[in-house]
Amino acid sequence: MGILRSRVGLAVVGLLLVGSISAAIAMLTAPHSASPTLNAITQRGATATATHTGKTDTATATTQAVATNTTASQPTSPPAPTAQPTPTFAPGQSVDVSGKTANVTSTSGGGTFTLRTRNGSFSIVVNGSTSFSGTARDMATLQNDWNAEVHGIVQNDGSILATEVNANPDN
Repeated sequence: MGILRSRVGLAVVGLLLVGSISAAIAMLTAPHSASPTLNAITQRGATATATHTGKTDTATATTQAVATNTTASQPTSPPAPTAQPTPTFAPGQSVDVSGKTANVTSTSGGGTFTLRTRNGSFSIVVNGSTSFSGTARDMATLQNDWNAEVHGIVQNDGSILATEVNANPDN
C-alpha cells in the first residue's frame, strides 16, 4: 500500500502543504515599508510518521514554517563636502594671499582681478602705487590663470588694495 494511497499519507502531505501556505500568506499580508525587503520562507522540523497495526492506522505529522520579511539596509551616500569659508579680514589689516588670477581687468592707472585661493576668492584692487614683480610688470601684462602672491591692505568693502603683486604663468 503506497503512502499517497492511504489516508495517513494524504494527511501528512496535507499538513506539510498547509504549513507552507500559511507561511506564504503571513508574509504577503505583513506590512510593507518603502524600503526594499528580503523575503524568505523556511520550512523547518517537518516530520511525518505513519504506522499500521492490524486494522488501525496512526499518523503523526508536525511542521513548522517560518516567514521572514527583513528590510534591506540602504547604502548611504557620503556626505557632501563642505565649502571652505572665506577668511574675513578686518579693514586696515595687512595681508598676504596667494592663488590663481581670474577676471583680470586693466584700467588706466590700475585695475582689478580675482585671486582664487584654497580658502576662497578675494577681490584685488591695483592702483598706481602697486609694485609688480615676476613676469607681470603691470596690469596690462597680468593674465588669467597665473600664480600670484599679493601683499596688501584690506579695504572697508572687503577687497584687498595690493601694494605688491608677484605673478607668473603656471609652468
